[in-house]
Formats: sequence, structure tokens, C-alpha cells
Amino acid sequence: MSGSSLNSPIRHMTLKPMIQRRKSVAFKKLTETKEKLAKSVNMSAMNLLGSAKEQYADLMKKGKIVLNDKAKIAAVIDELDKKKNEALKKAWEQV
Repeated sequence: MSGSSLNSPIRHMTLKPMIQRRKSVAFKKLTETKEKLAKSVNMSAMNLLGSAKEQYADLMKKGKIVLNDKAKIAAVIDELDKKKNEALKKAWEQV
């Protein structure tokens, strides 16, 4: 039973190189997978960054448009207030 035992030193010595080769192959595959993922993850991050920058630039343009429109609206309101006050003054003077 000593020669056929699974825990015998001879069996362990013959399996050790095979186990090491399997571990080496598995390690190599995992390393390659990691490198591939690192490239694709960085590319995904770069795509997200580019998209975010485009959205930011678009929002900044829209913000400038809104501010310009706000200034125009304020100018129209001021002009209408002046005309209203003039019309009230004329009406008061006529009465």
C-alpha cells in the first residue's frame, strides 16, 4: 500500500512539476487577461471622460445663452417699466 498511496513521496514528486506547470499556465492566462482588461477599462474611462467633457462644454454654451437671454429680458422689462411710468405720468397730468 505504500507504493500506491496517494500521499506517497514518489507520487508527490511526480505530480509537483505538473502542478507547477498548471499554475504557471494559469498565472500567465490571468496576467494576460489582466493586461487586456486594463487596456479596455482605461479606454472605457477615456470614452466616459470625453463624453463628460462634451456635455460640460455643451452646458457651458447653453449657460451663456441663458445669461444673454436673461440680460435681454431684464432690458425689455426696464424699458417697459419706463414706458409704463411715462404713461401713468401723462394720465395723471391729464386728470
